[in-house]
Amino acid sequence: MPPELIEVDVVHSYARRVGDRVQLVLTLPADTPLEGRRAWLRLVPKHDAEPFRVPTDLTRDESGWRLEAYADAVSLTPGLWRLWLRVGKGGPLPRLQALLLMSDIQPIALLPGPRTRTLMAEPDPR
Repeated sequence: MPPELIEVDVVHSYARRVGDRVQLVLTLPADTPLEGRRAWLRLVPKHDAEPFRVPTDLTRDESGWRLEAYADAVSLTPGLWRLWLRVGKGGPLPRLQALLLMSDIQPIALLPGPRTRTLMAEPDPR
């Protein structure tokens, strides 16, 4: 895995609405260089909206690094959002291997893991 792409644990990571905010909890590998550093989560839309960043709380446990961030739900328009991690002031900006799916009419979803590289054939007409 290239260093500019950070894996996100599928089991211990999630997103949920908490009042008028969205809570994102991402578990990153223990060897991610975050010790003693500040980090921000950058949310970049795959549609016509402005990217923005939110501060994170970092803790380390047996699963690796736990990154917790809150974003105002009104700032997250419906659609897919890419997640990036800004480490330190002016530091690297690696992409996280996860997407946030926002919707006005259904629950939100964190989609951790690699993007599929295969395309399925269209089904036969009935």
